[in-house]
Amino acid sequence: MKTAIKLSAIIVIAGVTFSACAPKITAEKSTRATEKNSVAPSIASIPEGEKTYKLSCGRCHKLEDPAEFTKKEWGPIMRSMAKKANLNEVEKQNVLAYVLSHSK
Repeated sequence: MKTAIKLSAIIVIAGVTFSACAPKITAEKSTRATEKNSVAPSIASIPEGEKTYKLSCGRCHKLEDPAEFTKKEWGPIMRSMAKKANLNEVEKQNVLAYVLSHSK
């Protein structure tokens, strides 16, 4: 019985020790990793984003006024719709810059 208790204690201590040493993935690190793999939008990308929005998005459905949605709401919308519209990363970032610049 004492051996089982000692063994359990060792396992618990080892688990706590190893989990404390594991690298932590934070939202900040995750965001930075995503940012490294994407193109940063700029003020100059807004007019290009507007063109792409009107041509690519308007091809399939009525265009929504970007002011109808918040910045938070545009993220999931863009992730979904950019795939459907076959936008490349630059086009996606330009459209995102455009809609965010006009969002609520």
